[in-house]
Amino acid sequence: MKQSKWLMQAATALVLVLPLSVLGAEEKERGVGDVVYVPTPQIVVDEMLKMAKAGPKDFIIDLGSGDGRMVITAAKKFGARGFGVDLSDDLLAEARANAKAAGVADRAEFRKQNLFETDLKQATIISTYLLPEMNEKLRPKILALPPGTHVVAHDYHMGDWMPDETKTLSVPEKIVGTPGISYTYMWIVPAKVAGRWQSEFKHPAGSTALEFDFAQTYQVVSGSAKSARKH
Repeated sequence: MKQSKWLMQAATALVLVLPLSVLGAEEKERGVGDVVYVPTPQIVVDEMLKMAKAGPKDFIIDLGSGDGRMVITAAKKFGARGFGVDLSDDLLAEARANAKAAGVADRAEFRKQNLFETDLKQATIISTYLLPEMNEKLRPKILALPPGTHVVAHDYHMGDWMPDETKTLSVPEKIVGTPGISYTYMWIVPAKVAGRWQSEFKHPAGSTALEFDFAQTYQVVSGSAKSARKH
């Protein structure tokens, strides 16, 4: 069942990269190059931010911010701060105007910037609505962020990095991807624990040396432990 869902998403992902010649005039104006801007429905934006547990202490970076709704919602409804990046001058102007109209221009910034060159270190939340291959290209950079950083994505996954939480939403107005349905994913950047760790536990009879050997695949950790008593 899970495999069929991935296949369905992969098949419909092409909607986002159709040549501009087969799209309507309005869509042509809202794209850059051969990539067409497709906004995330507001109900999905709200759910993604809830999954990320967004709050006043958070700083969100939205990669491909479009009309700015993700960062603006994070600021207006959840009290967060942050910025979005995009390459479309028209969309950046629209996002800034929307932030000003919402009264959050001081907490929601928008920059003309390549998302792959964006410094993510400030983020406690990363959000994306990108094709799987773009998410996977970003993955090493995201995994290098501090443990506990939340990542939320609409519709498209991160390859073999399985999400910590997944939700399926009914979105009747959605006409791209899987019409009427949105998938939301949330990952938490894991701490790096792979390797050999040693510790010593002292007790009245002396002390015990402990050695742990951990293997790690993203947030999944396995390992073994052994001990030796010292006198």
